[in-house]
Amino acid sequence: MKHTLVLTLLLALAFAPLVISTCAKGEILMRWDFEGQDPFHNLSLEGEKPEVVNDPLVPGNHAMVSVLRTTSERSERSEVRWDRIEYGVERWVAVRILVPEPSPHSMMSIFQLGPIRNLTKDDGRGWFQLQMLGPSRTWISRIFLERVNQPGVRERVGPVAFGQWETWVMHFRLSNDDKGFLELWRSGKKVYQQKGHNANPGDRMPIKWGVYIGIGNRIEKDQRVLYDDIVLGDEKSSYQEVTKRNISDK
Repeated sequence: MKHTLVLTLLLALAFAPLVISTCAKGEILMRWDFEGQDPFHNLSLEGEKPEVVNDPLVPGNHAMVSVLRTTSERSERSEVRWDRIEYGVERWVAVRILVPEPSPHSMMSIFQLGPIRNLTKDDGRGWFQLQMLGPSRTWISRIFLERVNQPGVRERVGPVAFGQWETWVMHFRLSNDDKGFLELWRSGKKVYQQKGHNANPGDRMPIKWGVYIGIGNRIEKDQRVLYDDIVLGDEKSSYQEVTKRNISDK
């Protein structure tokens, strides 16, 4: 009897690390791969409607294309959005982006966390934007910290790789103390990091992607941007988890 009890305890200890590891695995909260009958599930459309198209580089794969036209009724945007990221939560977001060709337009927002809003004061300001500068053909990481009395950031993060898929990952938390942060990776390399106060209690924001050039502006030439594999992970996720994909399953 005693030997049986000892053996049971040893087996329990042996499997304990496996159980802990399994429980620590993150959860994928939302995923958009633009396959199936409802490719825009849970998304709101803003401006020119996006379409699902064949991937220009991977046969059999599908992607979303956002097209902002010179004739678009909403001249400033062709975006989709998912609400909402709440204050204090830690999240991971991954997206693959393909920009087919340069644009003469001076600035376009290609992916956004925001605009940020508050439960008590709905100011609707930006929080983070991945922008593309047309003439210089450069990616810009912009985080709007002015609303929390911090210096805003507008940092170049490298040239746009036109005609190629690029993977971007954001890891972040909205907070009014040292628990706040934003980390940005481009194709496996960390290109930006912010730590500290970046939001106020009651703040919340959506995830948005598509072409946005600012209210009151009009595109100078039709602009197309492709998106695929947008993944939202919880606080236990990781870079590897939100960027996992398998073309053969699609």
